[in-house]
Formats: sequence, C-alpha cells, structure tokens
Amino acid sequence: PENLTPDNATAVNDPKNTKDCLWEDTELSIALRSNPPDMQSGVKAVGPAVHFGPYRTLFNRDVTVRIPYRFFASLGKKVTPYIYNHVTGQWDALEGKRTAGGMLKFKTKVLGLFRAGIAE
Repeated sequence: PENLTPDNATAVNDPKNTKDCLWEDTELSIALRSNPPDMQSGVKAVGPAVHFGPYRTLFNRDVTVRIPYRFFASLGKKVTPYIYNHVTGQWDALEGKRTAGGMLKFKTKVLGLFRAGIAE
C-alpha cells in the first residue's frame, strides 16, 4: 500500500497480513553450486546443489521452489528436499513432492542452498 514506507513498517506476525516485504528492487539469482558441503551420514545426494539468492532472503509467505533430481538414482525411494544450515553445518530436511520431469517441488520462506536427497 502507498501509505507504508520503510520508516513506518512494523514486523508482521499475522500470516494473512503481508503488507511488509522487501523495500528495494532486488535481483534474485539461481545457480548450481559446483563444490557444495557434503550431505550428512545416512543421506545420499540425488541432484545438484542449487543456490537461490541473495542468501537468507526471507519472505512473509511461502514461496514454491523446484529443483532437479536424478530420477533413476532415486527409483523406489522417497526424495526429500534439503536446505543447508550454515550454523549447524548440516542439511535440514523439508517437505517436498516429486513433479513431472525429474523435479522436486517444495515451499520455503527463505532462500539458500537446496539439494535433493534420499535416505541410504
């Protein structure tokens, strides 16, 4: 709304009221990470690590993200999306769903480094 400015905006705790968001024109980037952190024990990567940035950009509502995974490497297994947690040094599991064309779809409120994995 026109009456909101960076000076009078307040934090939003009501998910139905998302008037506050990024105030600047923001350029988003999507790229493959050639040398990602290893996945933790018990999880096998079945897709490339995909960086969505700017890193740690937050959204008031879920955004839908799709990343590729190797279909034949995951036959018969549940494919899970993961986001890298730089604080713990671990990949945190998210809820996701396979879609056509070897893609994994999931919702997030933060941009970061994502990767598809299966339990070993």
